[in-house]
Amino acid sequence: MWIQDDRIGFGELRLTHSIPLSDVASIDVQEREMGGSESQVLMATGLGFTGMGGGRGPRASSPKVMTDVTVHTKDGQEALWVVDDRGGDWVRERLTPVLRARGIPYDEDLPPGERTT
Repeated sequence: MWIQDDRIGFGELRLTHSIPLSDVASIDVQEREMGGSESQVLMATGLGFTGMGGGRGPRASSPKVMTDVTVHTKDGQEALWVVDDRGGDWVRERLTPVLRARGIPYDEDLPPGERTT
C-alpha cells in the first residue's frame, strides 16, 4: 500500500489499484494479530513415559502482525488494504503527514455521529 501522485492504493511496481485522495473522506487503521500458537508441554509418569517434552512436539510460534487500512470515500464506498508484518503505529507514522497535508482525518478523530465504523 502506498500514496503516490495524489492517489492511495497498491501495486507491486506502480499503483495499479488506487483512489484519488480528493475522494477520501476518512481512513481507519486497525492493527490485529493472526495465528501463532502456545508451546505444548507433555508430562506423564509411569511405564517409561516421563519428562517435560524434552524439545519434542511443536514449538510456540508468534502471531503474525497485520494492519487493516480502510479508506472511506466521500460517496460512501470503502476500500480495504492489509499491511503485513507492520503494526498500526508504523502505518500511521507513514500516512499521517500526507493525510494532514490534505485534511483527511482518521475515522477515530471524527465526532461519533460522523464515524463510518
